[in-house]
Amino acid sequence: MKLRFNRLSTIARAAMVAPARTGGGPRLDLVLPRGFPHATGKLLWRWRRPGGDAQTGEAEQLSELPAGSLDAFVFVWTPAADTVLTEARLPTTSRAKIAQALPFALEDQLLGDPEQLNFSWWRETDNRLSVAVTSRERLRAWTDALIQAKLRLKSLCPVTLAVPLAPDCWSAAFLGDELLVRRGTKSGFVCPASVENPPALLIAALQEATRDKRAPECLVLFHAPGGLRADAWQSRLGVPVRIEKPSMWEATTEPQPPINLLARELAASVINLDALRPYLVAAVALLLWVVGSIAFDATEWWRLKRQHTQATNEMTRLLRDVFPEVKTVLDPAVQMQRNLEALQTRQGAGNVDFLPLLARATKVLRASPRVRVRGLRYADRALTLELTWPTPASPEALRAALEASGLHAELLAVTPRAGEVDGRVRLYTDTKTPSKGPS
Repeated sequence: MKLRFNRLSTIARAAMVAPARTGGGPRLDLVLPRGFPHATGKLLWRWRRPGGDAQTGEAEQLSELPAGSLDAFVFVWTPAADTVLTEARLPTTSRAKIAQALPFALEDQLLGDPEQLNFSWWRETDNRLSVAVTSRERLRAWTDALIQAKLRLKSLCPVTLAVPLAPDCWSAAFLGDELLVRRGTKSGFVCPASVENPPALLIAALQEATRDKRAPECLVLFHAPGGLRADAWQSRLGVPVRIEKPSMWEATTEPQPPINLLARELAASVINLDALRPYLVAAVALLLWVVGSIAFDATEWWRLKRQHTQATNEMTRLLRDVFPEVKTVLDPAVQMQRNLEALQTRQGAGNVDFLPLLARATKVLRASPRVRVRGLRYADRALTLELTWPTPASPEALRAALEASGLHAELLAVTPRAGEVDGRVRLYTDTKTPSKGPS
């Protein structure tokens, strides 16, 4: 026999009578109908101030919620069929790796594209992961509608987990044309409701739990419709069935939802500002520091830019004063250096400086790795090198190599030693030999 849909209103209204603690503030419990916010359906609510009587009712739109709802923390119970509650075991504790691996580990249980699904997970004491999988589009539609109504959203939890959990037992509750089945603190499923016979999905789940040696001691039923025979269900299920008279909302001992679908990715987009109040002072201080740093850096940049402009203008003025033939100035420092080098070359002084002589000699000595430099001296536009080379090497060969590089080389002294020869070589570039200094 098919259950009537109006039973949903009666049972969900009882949910609004359940006591709740919100840390001293007013609390609004809200049961969303299937297809919210696009489909039509009754929004069932319960609003309560601490120490006061609860008010319950239903509304067609969020705008019809009672006065004072905007000041209350809102606990939302989402449609059971829109969230898959499951478990997983992964060989890692890294949050990043878990987020990457979960879509592949649960691939057989997913119907949609993993890219379009939100995976919320919680680690249990035995390193098992409790996972809730919900469509991102659904979550976005729920939160957008609730935030647009200016509600202080506290949590989203599948209504499956509103069924009270009995120790070592499974719990189930009839809710409209659905049967909510809760197997653990954060696990459960939903299946079509039936009065004459237990749903096939429930039978299969119990058989699987029996094979895995995790069968419950009994099945506790809430909101059982009239005509349901516990003995017939017990015979089909293979476990004792107990029907509870109190509603599942009256029997619950959990003041807070066991999971919050906002705890992971969506927490960044739906932030409870009250939870951030202790950090506001630090945030303001950080903001002031960032603004001050930017202002200081901008001031320093402006000061350095002015100094750079002044220095560039001064270098340009000096370049034009010294070299009036320069018409276009692109880089005054580089142009000044090039013009000075050109003047030195025209005066014949460029190649007899210390550095040009040493550069040419270094190229030759680098090609003879067995020749060692013991010392050097620059005087009278000539470079004198004190060298040591092995005995087989000819001093004349070294002199010839130096002269091949465009230098004039003069052997000043040669002193043989055991297996080596010490010598001094004077290098210069003028065709006229410079005056000899002391040897």
